[in-house]
Amino acid sequence: MSTMMPPPPPPAVASAKPDTRKPSNAPEENMVASLEGQVKLLQDLLKTARGVKDKPARMLAAATSDMKSAASGISVIISGKIASDFVQSAKETLVALEEVHAKVRAPEAQKALEAARTPLPAAASFLSRKRKRQDSDAPKPARLASAPRRIEAAGSDLVSSTLPPDSPTRTRVKKGNMIPFLRTHNSGSSTLKIRIWQPQKAAKPRADGCTILKMTLPDLFNSYVTFEEGSDELLVVSANVFGVTEQRPLHAQSEFDVFKLMTQYLTRLINDSGDVSLTRIASFLETYTSAFNNRPCSACMGVISAADHTPPIEFVGNDTWKHSVCHYVLEEDVDEHGNPKVPENPMEDQSQAGNSMQT
Repeated sequence: MSTMMPPPPPPAVASAKPDTRKPSNAPEENMVASLEGQVKLLQDLLKTARGVKDKPARMLAAATSDMKSAASGISVIISGKIASDFVQSAKETLVALEEVHAKVRAPEAQKALEAARTPLPAAASFLSRKRKRQDSDAPKPARLASAPRRIEAAGSDLVSSTLPPDSPTRTRVKKGNMIPFLRTHNSGSSTLKIRIWQPQKAAKPRADGCTILKMTLPDLFNSYVTFEEGSDELLVVSANVFGVTEQRPLHAQSEFDVFKLMTQYLTRLINDSGDVSLTRIASFLETYTSAFNNRPCSACMGVISAADHTPPIEFVGNDTWKHSVCHYVLEEDVDEHGNPKVPENPMEDQSQAGNSMQT
């Protein structure tokens, strides 16, 4: 007689407790990781491009110096050696340029460049100010001390790496009191005029909560400064400078090198200055008016306003400026009275300059 198997136990009833787990932020975290990867890719690409952009000029300078130094007693062997070195340098330079071209044309790089040109969607508002500035807040590598020592211009320091400090009695501007502040500012004696900028077709404020102000110095430049709401006041996120006649998108660059350099200089100052208020950036931009009052460059002592209509200049401190391309005189190049040394043998000095260019 066969034995009957016992029936299987009934399935366990699922618990009726509600799910108290927090919703996952996977989409946001994935977006952050994707953006960080694209930024890292573009940074590496920029570093590689900077490493090869000056190679053709250095190669031609070295070849020219070799030809000049050997011109007095050139022979077939010497000329052949110079030509061989030049051809080898040209091949290496072309290979490096082809590698950069391949990296730029890669799908990953093209996707990152396209993302950089596209404004972030409204869903990206979760990116906090701290996260957006984590690269600038990271510890920067220590710079090696320059040798020989540079001589500072009389009565001034070397180029300032931060914006001038804010006044403790300033008006803390927020979105609530921004319009009355702008009316008071523009009706006063300030040469810098500030207006709220908004796209002509946009009927609603920006979804990411940012505010863009157009700061204008008449006949000089327009600076579009992006702010976001801080704990106490509006804080600067970025600034972009254009000529007064330019009509370009805000995320683009100026067509003129002078305004590109000025934008890069402002970006560096903003990143290194911590929280930058509206009054702080406005006070700094207004100081560009004084750069055209026949004021000398603190390095070359040339009149700044004679260099260009809007020369690329940098704020040194103590109400002084310098050309971006000017450097302070090295201590070994001046005598005890601060005057430039005159070489005893000009031909020898030119030969040394050619050799230094080659190296």
